[in-house]
Amino acid sequence: MRHPVTLSDVVAYLDLLLAVSPEDDREGNGIAYTAGDTVAKLGAAVNTSLEAIERAAELGVDLLLVHHTSWQGIDFELRERKLALLAERRVSLYAAHESLDRAPSIGTADALARLLGLTVESRALGGYAVVGVFADRSLSALAARTEKALRTRVRAFRNSESFERGAIAPRGRGGHLVPEGNARAWLRHLCHRRRLHVHRALRPRGGDEPGVGRPLPD
Repeated sequence: MRHPVTLSDVVAYLDLLLAVSPEDDREGNGIAYTAGDTVAKLGAAVNTSLEAIERAAELGVDLLLVHHTSWQGIDFELRERKLALLAERRVSLYAAHESLDRAPSIGTADALARLLGLTVESRALGGYAVVGVFADRSLSALAARTEKALRTRVRAFRNSESFERGAIAPRGRGGHLVPEGNARAWLRHLCHRRRLHVHRALRPRGGDEPGVGRPLPD
């Protein structure tokens, strides 16, 4: 059995690995709750749910890593319940929201690129998005590959069926990709619902948002 390490050492390592910035949302990036001084076992979850906290405690987790923290403006009164449960179960919480989205190689966009066959040629939007060439050159094929890789339904919006270059970006950021990365297809993820939107992007006419076509038939 390995000896526990200090929580401060783990936090320092994660902050460095994810390049957490002072400009990042402090509520959603970095140590969010401290329950103890040492860490012997890590756990990971997408959301800071009551179930995730309980399950982590059952498994003997000392530090729970999450993508979505418990934001006051989203969880409201649930935030206090979650913090109280973390305290009761002696589980510390580390959140990596935009820091994980933009992290090179290990981040959200890069992980999706590997799963969906995108050869990354460049990054855009301050590192949040990856731009390159998909193995699939049709929207239908890319949508099918995405559903198989992620084992979930996707919504595909088609302006035309074929494309050459594409991009993957977190939710809400893809609209700026077309002029910056010359991407003709872009994907944005909705982590809260485990859904992915697949779009064929058009160059905007004077605005930042690309045109979005009709959905592919189910």
